[in-house]
Amino acid sequence: MKRLILAIGVTAALTTTFAGCGSKTETAAPAATTTTTAAPKQTKAELITKADAICKDYAAKRKAIPEPKAEADLGEYLDKNLELAKEQIGKIKDLGEPAEEAAAWNAALAKQTSFIELLEKKLPDLKKDPSAIASDTEITAAEKESNQAAKDFGLKECGKS
Repeated sequence: MKRLILAIGVTAALTTTFAGCGSKTETAAPAATTTTTAAPKQTKAELITKADAICKDYAAKRKAIPEPKAEADLGEYLDKNLELAKEQIGKIKDLGEPAEEAAAWNAALAKQTSFIELLEKKLPDLKKDPSAIASDTEITAAEKESNQAAKDFGLKECGKS
């Protein structure tokens, strides 16, 4: 039970990152070359306001996912959180780039996408041993970088963990 409680807490923190994230379930280019879709240019402030609203909405959706009562239910909990994260980053990417600081925006999105791809890659092992989330230094480092990139860009809701 202690492992389950730890895994729930860590999972909640991990999926609250920047955009929650990845991309929709499609084959994507490597994270370093990922760019946003062509949407109308907006100011950085407008983009931050829209992105933070999306992050706040998805934080509420993740919070509404019932926490698993048994370790056997953790896999479904992880799957639901990851799916919401992918939806969230997809909506944020659909916002397009800001008129200024587009490179910083795309770099932040690339860090988030890499983080979500890492979680997705490790998900089968995490389902087998949920306590591994807390001790996985690669996941912890990617989460920290992703959150920091969001905060450095000026996002307030996105990047909370």
